[in-house]
Amino acid sequence: DTLRPLGATSVAIEIVAPRTRALPVHSRGAADPWAEQAHLASVRHVIAVGAGKGGVGKSTVAVNLALSLARAGRQADAIEEFRATLLLAPDHADAQLNLGTSLAMSGHTDEAITACREAVRLRPTWVEARCNLGVLLAKAGHVSEAISCFEQAQHLAPERADIRGKMSVVVARGDEPRSTRRRPGKQNRALLPPGTSERTPHDR
Repeated sequence: DTLRPLGATSVAIEIVAPRTRALPVHSRGAADPWAEQAHLASVRHVIAVGAGKGGVGKSTVAVNLALSLARAGRQADAIEEFRATLLLAPDHADAQLNLGTSLAMSGHTDEAITACREAVRLRPTWVEARCNLGVLLAKAGHVSEAISCFEQAQHLAPERADIRGKMSVVVARGDEPRSTRRRPGKQNRALLPPGTSERTPHDR
């Protein structure tokens, strides 16, 4: 009935057995299933992470691979790996926060804020996530929201003096016009982007 308005008068379905062919033989005598696959000249190594069941740590391994790229200074590759992980595991808070860290180090502050917000949503009690979000919000000029992030982090970890230090810097500079603020390279250490010299998710 669906095809009749298009001019079809009859429908025929033919079922045939799939053709079988011999696979190329590997140098060791075994069949090589990858012999006819296209090779990418720019790819030297391929790391496959897989398992026959869920919940065994595939996403965690993928995140650790991305962290290794980030530590090696390959932020663009790390960002790509974090995003690939999040396609398969969108609720992975570590991947979200570390994606935000790499985005911040690459100068993509707005995208970094979005990733850190998602990390906080996924794990509301994660102090580092709230601190990193506060740092990025302060850097973007969202002072009130940054202070709120630090206050929430301080409530979760009242013993953390570094959080009080970050918050005091933001409060002190809250009324200062952005045009008169120092450049990021000369600012107080409390406002350095995640992943530079402070404790960050990359150090976990």
